[in-house]
Amino acid sequence: MSNPRIELARAYSGELIEADPHIIAVFVTGSVARGDPVELSDIDIRLIVDPDAETGAAHIVREGHFLDVERVHLSTFGDSEALLADSYLAGAVREAVILYDRDGRFTEVQGRVAAEFAEPRWLRTRLSTLVDKVDANCAKIAVAIEADDHLQIFRQGAFALWNLSDALLVSQGWSPSWVRGLQKLGQALPEERDRIVEIENSASMSADDVAALLPFFGDRGDSGVLGHVRREIEWMIASGLHREAFHSLWSEFALRVGGLVEADERKTRALCREWLERIGWSGAGLHEKEQLLGGCTARLRRDLDSRGRVNRCVSSSGGGFPVVFVALSDAVDVRDPV
Repeated sequence: MSNPRIELARAYSGELIEADPHIIAVFVTGSVARGDPVELSDIDIRLIVDPDAETGAAHIVREGHFLDVERVHLSTFGDSEALLADSYLAGAVREAVILYDRDGRFTEVQGRVAAEFAEPRWLRTRLSTLVDKVDANCAKIAVAIEADDHLQIFRQGAFALWNLSDALLVSQGWSPSWVRGLQKLGQALPEERDRIVEIENSASMSADDVAALLPFFGDRGDSGVLGHVRREIEWMIASGLHREAFHSLWSEFALRVGGLVEADERKTRALCREWLERIGWSGAGLHEKEQLLGGCTARLRRDLDSRGRVNRCVSSSGGGFPVVFVALSDAVDVRDPV
């Protein structure tokens, strides 16, 4: 059965290929490639181009769908070992739907990535990278708490929770997700999803509470990436996924803070402080949040450093590819993600 979004991507990329001889390969990644898009999911299209061709990103709307189009050199997607070690690109390449491959090189790379994706050495590498990131975020949170730096508490808190969610997904053989990461974690490891909700303080929030935080993010009328992400988050809130929406909203706003600081640092610091106060991340409770995050990474770290036990199994998730399940010590209940 044909996939309308894949066919839309195929038609659009066909126009580009006809006009540009520098295109080596074209593929679709993300939820559309995996076959689990929602109503507002974008279509992620990657173009591999010759070394002397221009790279960059473009965002367009076709037939009511938001297309995220990126041109990259072969060096980004041509090294299968580098891809297998990458926490984000490994899954994206494994799941990609190839629309065009001029000389078959990307098809060959994808074949090796798919074949070796579940090997323990690559899983450990991908997972270790993300756990290291969470540890670094936690260290920065501790410094920021001592300095009473609300901007850095806000940013590093968001990034720690985002990286933690991604690490837990990777530990189960799932690909990290941009906007719907916590939703996916709820399918893969419900107890860990609930633990993140507890740390974020969103368990007691209503959908209206989360919607009231949307003005922090930006203007709904933005026709670019920010506007599209906001509409996805609004869809999640309306669909009963407001805690998952909050997780994405905090992460996305944190990504914007760097640019906002350059424009008006004083105002941005005030916004970050207001956000933290509204969600209850303030006062003596901050040290507890830091400790809870540290406990989550410690369990992952123990698995990496002490146990490292992996079991290979095949799941229907991700197109039927082999999936690795890591037996996380103590607290993680490993379940089939289907």
